[in-house]
Amino acid sequence: MNRVILLLIVFTLSISKQYSQNLTFDVDTAIFKESSKDSYYYLTLKMVGNSMPDPVQITIQHSDLSATRLMDYDFIVGSHVGLQNLTSASGYLMTIGFIVKPDAFKENDEQFVLNFVYDSAGTTITKSKLFIIKDVSQDTPVSVPDTSLWKVRLVTGSNFDFFGTPTFKNFAGVLDIFLPDIFQSSKWKSRDGLNLGLFNYSYFSADSSGRVPRSENYFTDPSTRMSVVDSTKYVREIYSVNSRVTYNNWGFYLNLLHTLDKSKWHTVFLSLNSELIWRNQTTTYNEQLIRQDTFVYNRTDSTQGKVLQGFKGISPKYNYQKFYDIYLGIGVPIKVNIKNLFDLYLEPSAGFTFFDALKLESTDDNGVKKYKKERVFIPYLLTKWRLTTNVTPVDITLGGEIRPVPAEDTFIAIYLAVAISLDKLIKP
Repeated sequence: MNRVILLLIVFTLSISKQYSQNLTFDVDTAIFKESSKDSYYYLTLKMVGNSMPDPVQITIQHSDLSATRLMDYDFIVGSHVGLQNLTSASGYLMTIGFIVKPDAFKENDEQFVLNFVYDSAGTTITKSKLFIIKDVSQDTPVSVPDTSLWKVRLVTGSNFDFFGTPTFKNFAGVLDIFLPDIFQSSKWKSRDGLNLGLFNYSYFSADSSGRVPRSENYFTDPSTRMSVVDSTKYVREIYSVNSRVTYNNWGFYLNLLHTLDKSKWHTVFLSLNSELIWRNQTTTYNEQLIRQDTFVYNRTDSTQGKVLQGFKGISPKYNYQKFYDIYLGIGVPIKVNIKNLFDLYLEPSAGFTFFDALKLESTDDNGVKKYKKERVFIPYLLTKWRLTTNVTPVDITLGGEIRPVPAEDTFIAIYLAVAISLDKLIKP
């Protein structure tokens, strides 16, 4: 009897051993890492055991946690979810390929699970494998340029004309060299440097009120010259004159910088500013006839000093002049860097300017005014800004300035441009 029981135990153990199977993986922990483009990873699984059937059937089940298939990852060839057969020809091996999608702006890891279900010695076994997708920002910085570190930048684009129909017109460009730390003192714990550059952009202004009227009186008969009698007819025309002024500025600036405060996100400077501007002013006149009357000449016209012309006059359509301005002031530039995505440079300043102004010299009998250039020494205010972002395929800059010169004019310039780093031109 004991002998029979022993044989049954040996037979049962041999059957269990024959059909016992165990699933193994080539890695203990499946960790994938994102990058700026699609990444490829592989997982190899193997079934081990004695006298295994051919094929060994295994069912792979898919379950998302925080990761989402197709958006965060996918399988390389087809879908590996479902019933799979492991054969002796392949050594009971199977390789699953994964595509990990780029996802640079989520600051957390993502996970999904594969469950492997198979039979072992008459028992259903389920093994789970956790897959972790490491966010790129937690391991390797996103591969985008940090515009806040640029020393030499070229900004080229177009001005925004917001008088009349909003349009972009005329060239706008800035070549900026920013070296705030070239002079450092450990003894005084100070950082000093300079900011210099060239710029060209345009200001626009317009007067559409027609508050500058112009009138003309001319004979209906152009042959009328010296002999004017009471029966002579003449035409009186009154025009409204609208003007439009465009300033095309070429300038050079040199600012001495002293760092007041610096952190990861911002830097505050104290600056001594100087600018030399070559200002080209073009004034365009647009006349609109608002009234036309025909009169008969009488003696009161002469006593009132009315000016009569043989022909209709010719008025100028535009006026072009050149000016040179010098600005000297003190500013507090602020540089802000937001997670290497936005670089904001804001520079408020104030001081005095040697300004080329037009001063009224005389007005003739026809109301024509004559001006002369005069250099004046007056205060000014100035606010410059430059916002550069690299969240797009190219680095875009929105910049401009507001420059009020009391008793003279307020200059406003806004431009949209592409920003390019020229730091490679600086030898290390």
